[in-house]
Amino acid sequence: MSLQPRAPLRVPFFYGLVVLTLSFLTTLVAAGIRSSPQVLIYPLETEFGWSRAAIASAVSFLASEAAGYLTGATLDVNGRCFMR
Repeated sequence: MSLQPRAPLRVPFFYGLVVLTLSFLTTLVAAGIRSSPQVLIYPLETEFGWSRAAIASAVSFLASEAAGYLTGATLDVNGRCFMR
């Protein structure tokens, strides 16, 4: 059984526009996620009576824990790599 080469997929538009659109949307979502704690500081401050320092430290703790779990899961799946 031999593998037959297939013709490349043809799309009716320039495929670079798909890449550009996905890159733009990813950047837009990332900017929204990064700025959401700044938008929520005043409502959290008035609702719970927390100081801005307490809110900022809680957000940074959650962000660091999330990054830690993501990094740990990635290392569990892929293993460590050594730089030489």
